[in-house]
Amino acid sequence: MKKLIAAIMVTLASGELFAENGGVYSFLTAGQLLQVCESSEPFQYGSCLNYLAGTVDTLNMLMDMGAVTDDAYCLPSNITQTQLRFVTIKHLKNNPELLNHIAADQVAMALDEAFPCNK
Repeated sequence: MKKLIAAIMVTLASGELFAENGGVYSFLTAGQLLQVCESSEPFQYGSCLNYLAGTVDTLNMLMDMGAVTDDAYCLPSNITQTQLRFVTIKHLKNNPELLNHIAADQVAMALDEAFPCNK
């Protein structure tokens, strides 16, 4: 029930932010995120860091709720938003075929590649 309530709240809170992306609704594509994260303009740079922090916070919340496997990635306790930015940019540049995918999905994939949990 908690999962459903959280999903509904996220949907309602961000409903106006969604844009259609090839039949899938998302706020940002991975390509758009890459463009923002590579920008030297301060507002864009800050937007990148905030998007990454929000995505990580959401993924952590979903792991705590059991909606996402808790070994999806294992971030070091001293990770910075700037380091998250570098990891994300590297992943996106190494996988240009994924730039039209949902940005948050690609952030999760970047974290899983860069910070795998010891199995």
